[in-house]
Amino acid sequence: MPTTEATLLQTGFFYHSDLDYATAQSDVASQLLNVSSDTDDVGQFTQVLTGLDYIYREAIWFDLIDIPAAASITACTLKVYGSGTDPDDDFIIYLVSGSQVGLPLVPVDYSKLGSADLGQLNTTGWDNAGWNTLTLNAAGLVDINAALQSGMYAIGLRSEEDVNATPPPTPGNLQRVRFDGFAGTNPPVLTITHSTWPDIYPEVPQFPVTGKIDLPTYSVISSHMTGLDIDLDNVTDASGNIDLAVANWILWTGTGEKIAYDNATGHVTITSLETATPLTLAGDLTSVDLTTGNVAAVDGTISNELVISTTQGIDAIYSKLADDEVVFSGVSAPSPGDDEGDIYMDSTSGDFIIKTRDDGQAGTKTAILGDFSAM
Repeated sequence: MPTTEATLLQTGFFYHSDLDYATAQSDVASQLLNVSSDTDDVGQFTQVLTGLDYIYREAIWFDLIDIPAAASITACTLKVYGSGTDPDDDFIIYLVSGSQVGLPLVPVDYSKLGSADLGQLNTTGWDNAGWNTLTLNAAGLVDINAALQSGMYAIGLRSEEDVNATPPPTPGNLQRVRFDGFAGTNPPVLTITHSTWPDIYPEVPQFPVTGKIDLPTYSVISSHMTGLDIDLDNVTDASGNIDLAVANWILWTGTGEKIAYDNATGHVTITSLETATPLTLAGDLTSVDLTTGNVAAVDGTISNELVISTTQGIDAIYSKLADDEVVFSGVSAPSPGDDEGDIYMDSTSGDFIIKTRDDGQAGTKTAILGDFSAM
């Protein structure tokens, strides 16, 4: 991913002093604003002789023109070059948002610097004659990405004590650091790592933040979503619920089995064409008998052909056929229905009998096909 150093536009430090710390900390405008000076300050301290509490805050403006507006910033550091002695009391420097401050800076921007933690640096390791690096955290990256479209970015520095409105602990002890400003030998440096959208293999794609996408990609996504919206509209009813009309069968891939809702009858329709079906009926469909095609249940019907597997009775049929012969077991005389004929072996006499009934004839006709009584 490319790394770019943003162009420095302006630095400025504010300070406010008062015998009452709360007044100095919460006042709207600063008493002094030094813009684009050699050295800048951040922190606070209490002066021994006067008892005045001093608070220092910093604001820095950068130009982001060298970074594509469609990019996504994935990492960012601010480096400041120490220009003074170590603080007497170490403290935490906060990076804070400068999105509300103006350019050029004015005294009322003193109260417009943010308070949320966008990145930290503990002055325990402060280099008073070298570079000190503050890294933007996740919230900081959100802040700078939001500013990318405008092409400029302002970042602020405040002490943790200032943010939390905590007075300096010991009069005379500096909780303050000094570093080179805009006109100094080593002015602040903002280093930005960013993606280009769309990224090119083999780099890991960095998806853009909201609102950042190139037109060709937008066109593809837009067409896909439009088509998906049409498909969803076709399978939903006026209430947005899935409507399994006949044209919207659910099909098991690689099989001939389907399931749908029959709008005409209000029944769920199942089509089973496989010997060993993967379909398992549950809930309201438990009353549907796939082996007989029972359609008595009001919540389920059977459609098309049902294949009888060995577990569904085909073995019982095959057991009646052996060596091209039909094998009969003795039974009591059946009662044939209309237009029905039965051939059977009578269980009492052992005779081979045919028994028929026809709607056009009166009563039932019975005849012995083979008299085996003498055997």
